[in-house]
Amino acid sequence: MKQLNNLAPEISDTPSVDIGDNIVFNKMKVCTKCKMQKEESCFPERTGEKDKYGNIRLRKDCKKCVCERAKEYYAKNPEKVKKNSKEWGKKNPEMRKKSQRDWEHRNKEKISSKRKTPEWMAKSKVRREKTKDIRNAKRRQYYLDHPEKAKELNERVKENRKLNPKKYRERDKENYHKNKHKPEVKEKNRRQREKRKPKRNTFEVKKREKNPLYRMTLNLRARTSKVFKKCGYAKNSKTEETLGTNYETVKKHLERQFLGGMSWDNYGRKSGLIYWEVDHIIPLSSAKTIKDLILLCHYTNLQPLWSEDNNKKNNKIIPTQMKIAI
Repeated sequence: MKQLNNLAPEISDTPSVDIGDNIVFNKMKVCTKCKMQKEESCFPERTGEKDKYGNIRLRKDCKKCVCERAKEYYAKNPEKVKKNSKEWGKKNPEMRKKSQRDWEHRNKEKISSKRKTPEWMAKSKVRREKTKDIRNAKRRQYYLDHPEKAKELNERVKENRKLNPKKYRERDKENYHKNKHKPEVKEKNRRQREKRKPKRNTFEVKKREKNPLYRMTLNLRARTSKVFKKCGYAKNSKTEETLGTNYETVKKHLERQFLGGMSWDNYGRKSGLIYWEVDHIIPLSSAKTIKDLILLCHYTNLQPLWSEDNNKKNNKIIPTQMKIAI
């Protein structure tokens, strides 16, 4: 014990646990600042320094005193500390990250409570807006360098879209209206439209052939928009609202008026076939005001008519066909 005290007079051994014949000692050390005797674990290490016995050397003042002195110095020299800290972080990025992660791990509750304050949220929003382009570029580059990670992300997004379709539709719609006026977004959308045009056209042709309801819907939309534009009126409502019902009901309404030989297979213009069309009993061209036009667009003013008869009728009003009261 005397030899140990001679080698390190500031260290004393105090027995703490008695295990049979063996006594386990806690090494104690006196802080030069607060003059209190504490365990060695309460003293910070001197980075990279060892004594002649190969043991890591400890500072003479305890962790608590070091922290208090650092706070005092920071209060007096905040700009200098920030500058030195920034320079050190640039020179030692890995150590900086590790130090930050350790601090966040030790102060989870403090961070959580601070992030809920309005001031923090406002600052965070401003910071995110400033670094948005940088973060997006880094994320893009990361997924280019790691295609397997990009594939995993795409799979997760697809699954989430299936689970929450409404949420993603609303978000996509909001982002579209928010960014559609930006030149780079306009150019990107134009390129995408050009790229998808052949595929979209093929899809449209096949869908129109297989789905008569879809074909009828597109034809009614186009016809209604065209007549509003021709008459010089603004179309401020959906075609479905102008019809006064949904497209399914319109389809059933036309089916009830089918003449002999009519079916959805011979609906619309087809080469080499006799076909029928959707006709307005009272022609839309007879409308004098926008109110008259909206009334004439009602689904009860529709009837199926063979194309030849429709061409002969043109924009005439035939009294025998006026079975409705609009």
